[in-house]
Amino acid sequence: MRKLFLFVSMSFILGSLSALAQKKEPAKTLTPEEIAAQELEERRSMHAEEMLENTRKVCFIDSLVVDKDAFLSRLRLTKDAGRFTDPNSLSRSAEHPETGRAGFVNSMSTAVYFSAADASGNIVLQTAYRTGKGWSAPQPISELTGFSYMDYPFLCSDGVTLYFSAEGEESIGGLDVFVTRYNNNSRQFVRPENVGFPWNSTANDYLLAIDETAGIGALVTDRRQPDDKVCIYWFIAQNFDKRSNYAYDEDDEEAMEHLRNYAAIMSIAKTQSLASKQTIAQAKEQWVKALETVNSSTVKNNRYIINDAIVYNDLSEFKVANARAVAAKWSESSSQLNEMLERLDQLREDYAMSHSSKLESEIRNLEVQTVQLRLQIGALAKEFRAAELGK
Repeated sequence: MRKLFLFVSMSFILGSLSALAQKKEPAKTLTPEEIAAQELEERRSMHAEEMLENTRKVCFIDSLVVDKDAFLSRLRLTKDAGRFTDPNSLSRSAEHPETGRAGFVNSMSTAVYFSAADASGNIVLQTAYRTGKGWSAPQPISELTGFSYMDYPFLCSDGVTLYFSAEGEESIGGLDVFVTRYNNNSRQFVRPENVGFPWNSTANDYLLAIDETAGIGALVTDRRQPDDKVCIYWFIAQNFDKRSNYAYDEDDEEAMEHLRNYAAIMSIAKTQSLASKQTIAQAKEQWVKALETVNSSTVKNNRYIINDAIVYNDLSEFKVANARAVAAKWSESSSQLNEMLERLDQLREDYAMSHSSKLESEIRNLEVQTVQLRLQIGALAKEFRAAELGK
């Protein structure tokens, strides 16, 4: 009887210990902040998965790891693409001294975009215009909302498309690159959109810039980098507005793995399968030549530069009739551009005094026209040079 009791007791104890061993620990009670962070992470993960199917086909041709604090000086953009500047030299109030890390001045040095603290202390994108005595008073771009931080603006040569980095509701992690466009009818920028993969990642993606003269784009990101480093990826940007996405088949595990690798830019070499060796070589050659060439798109003393050794001072010096006709159009367009630039200077001076919305609209419209005319002038210059040289 005693043995039976001991057996039953031991069995009960062992069973209880087994039950206790299998019993799960009580769930940890999360704070409201932890719950919010968890929900944000889940939303970002779902958003990233949704964007994966729209991963853009991009051929990357070079990359460089540089110090995070100095990457703007290593971008290698032509003058036609504009330039970056220190935002502290543009706006720094005693009440709200905070600014972003970079300001951007367009190619004509007529407008600047940068981020700085607004009246509420939020870091938002702002813009100012060139006046006869410097820059007009900065004005926040109020229609760009929904972000906790905005920085690294880049305005494309069309004078309409604006890229910037920010952290907001549609981010998938850290800073993401967003794009917006200026609507001349409403005189406002449209709702920004996340540019997706491969430009963005769960790390910080700081900047996307397109240099149309060089035919090259640049992406700056700290994905897979030490805390003090970033990687600059250069890619072929010819016909950049003609988007092409990777095929998407969620049932093919191997294809999905390749897609995720392309989206994360795991291998530059593999992206080069998207273009022929000749195309890549030509893109690199154009890039190098564009950086070496001094940009002169307006007439200076009626000089027509044919190449490094041949310069004409008068249309009568042209030997090819077609080249002479194109050069005449170039000269006329360049004079028109000079008049438009003078008009812009006057409008900006008037705007600095009145901040009239009508003047702002006229300025923006004229800026777009001057950008388009500059591109036309550049094309005419290439045409008359080629015609004169028989190319």
